[in-house]
Formats: sequence, C-alpha cells, structure tokens
Amino acid sequence: AAAAAAAAAAVTVWLRRRRSSARHWVLVACAVREEARFVEEALEELCEVPLIPAARRRVRGCIGGLQVDVVTVGIGEVDASIACTAACLESGRPPLAVLSVGCSGAHRADLLPGDVVLGSAVVPLACRMVRASGESEHVGHRPGVAEPPLPELPASPLLLRTARAAAAEVAPSLPAWPDGGGREPRPVAVHVGRVGSTDTWTQHVPEIERLHATLGTVCEEMEAYAVARVGQTFGAPVLFIKDISNSELHISPYLPIS
Repeated sequence: AAAAAAAAAAVTVWLRRRRSSARHWVLVACAVREEARFVEEALEELCEVPLIPAARRRVRGCIGGLQVDVVTVGIGEVDASIACTAACLESGRPPLAVLSVGCSGAHRADLLPGDVVLGSAVVPLACRMVRASGESEHVGHRPGVAEPPLPELPASPLLLRTARAAAAEVAPSLPAWPDGGGREPRPVAVHVGRVGSTDTWTQHVPEIERLHATLGTVCEEMEAYAVARVGQTFGAPVLFIKDISNSELHISPYLPIS
C-alpha cells in the first residue's frame, strides 16, 4: 500500500503543476483505513472533514498546494459509490481527478505481494450473462436499456503516463519486499494492465486463470469500477493504482492462508 500511495502522491504533485486555482481538488478513494493512511501520511495541513453521517472517513489536506480529499469509502461497489458521490456533490464542483488506490489480488503468477499495478482500465467482472444453455458471457455494465454495455472503463491516458513516470521515480527508493520463496527480498515491480472489479472474492485458481485469459485482467479488487463510474459521471479523469496484497497463485509464508 505504501508503494501505491507514493505513486498517487507523485501524480497529485504533477496535477498541481498544471492547475493553480484554489478551486481545484483531487479525490482519492480507498476502501479501508489501512490503505488510506499511507496516502494521508503524504498530506500537509490535514484535518478530518465530516462527509455525511452514513459515509466513511474523509481526510482533507494538500500535496504541493493542491487540495486532496482522501475518502475511506468502505469495501465494495455500493459503499464506494455512495461515498464518492457524496464527496463530489458536497464540494459543489467536480474533482480535477479521481484516483482509486488500494490493495488487490493477483491474476498473474508473476505479480507478487508488494508489487504495484497501474490500471489501464477497470473491468466489471460480475457483469455477465448466463444463457439458457448455462454458458456464461461477459457483456459489461448496462447503464440503460437503449445504451450499449460498458465492458470496461479506461483510465485517463495522460494520468496513466504520469503515473508510470512517477512510479519509475519512486520505486527504487521503496523498501525491498520478501518474495515468500525463501530467497532474498526483491525490489518492488510496477506493472500496467486491466484491473478487475467485483464484489466477489475469488480464491479458485482455475477461475482466476479464466478471468485473466478471457478478460486480460492482471489483478482484482472491489471498488474501482464504482469509483470510475462516479468520476465519469462528474466528468473527471480517473486512474487506478493498486498494490498486490495477496496471490492465490503464489503461496507466501508471510500471508495467512484462508
């Protein structure tokens, strides 16, 4: 999570250089406080700002003079949608950018705990059709009857390029991560690829391999698609920054086996 937070902070600094108005702000959405605290540690002049009674924690501060709201949105698509929408509506103006930051599980064996994924797009994994034959087909999110389905939502190309440059700059300074194989700790690796998003916890290895093979996802988590839809609705560019916290494809003695 520290690596993902460092990349998010670097992207925010870059955004500040492009926008000088005090009215601009950035929304950083994290599922839980264990993720959000790493971003909060990068803030200056931080304070907790109540959102709405039913929403989660919001901490406001600055990075390079740009206002950053770190919202702990809760786990899953519903809570993430509520909290992000509330933050955008209450501000009275759309955010300059929306960053979905937090933990994920690997869909590829070469992604190991401690690695970082910069999401090129987010794929709603649960949006599929089970036909009468029993065959399952991913069709994407259908926002309306007359509207075409959305098989994925892309990240902002400009933000993604910026994040790649920022990650290359900060990754060498991050502490090495135990690889779980009894070998020496290894440097953090940064990957770029599709992020799967679903309220389903996937531990079955054949299903993980199927998702990667059919949808091209490199990891999965539970909030990014909802966060992206809110950002899209408010006209804000979106970026996904995920760290690999676990892998069913790579058993590590440093992580509990559920």
